[in-house]
Amino acid sequence: MEELHDSLRENTEEFLEQLRAYALYLTHDTDTANDLCQETVLRMLNRLNSYDERGRLIAWAKTVMRNLFINRLRDNQTHARLFIDGHDDAERQAMPFATPECESDYREQEIHCFIDRLPERQHRAIDLRVAGYRYDEIAEEMQIATGTVKNEIFEARKKLKKWLEE
Repeated sequence: MEELHDSLRENTEEFLEQLRAYALYLTHDTDTANDLCQETVLRMLNRLNSYDERGRLIAWAKTVMRNLFINRLRDNQTHARLFIDGHDDAERQAMPFATPECESDYREQEIHCFIDRLPERQHRAIDLRVAGYRYDEIAEEMQIATGTVKNEIFEARKKLKKWLEE
C-alpha cells in the first residue's frame, strides 16, 4: 500500500489529467466532468482497501468513474421521468429533453446498461479494455489466455451489436 501512496504522490498531476479527460469523454461538460473527478477520487479514497495492486490504478479509477457516471444517469433519468409525468403534453413538447445531445447521452446509457447484462467474464473483459488495459494485461488480470480475452471481447461486442439493433 505504501508503494501506491508513493506512486500517487509522484504522478498525481498526470493521473488527474487522465481522469479529467475520461470524465469529459463521458459527460461532454467541463463542470460536470470536474464534479465527477472529485466524486471519483473521494470514492477511491474511501475504498482504497478494495484496490487490487496488481492492476493499474488508472484502470481502477476509470471503472469507478464509469460506474458513478452510470449511477448519475440512472438517477437523472428517474428524476426527469418524474418531472415529465407531472406535466401535460404541451409542456412536454416545450421541454429541452429531445435534443441530439440527449439522444446521444441516452444511447450511451443504453450501451452501459447492455454491458451490465453481459456474462461476468465478458463484462469484466470489456470494462478492462475500455479502461485502457491491453489484451495481455487483461489476460493477466483475469488469469486466462490472451486468445480467450480476445474471444470474450469479440463475443461481447457481437451481443452488444445484436441488442442495440433490436
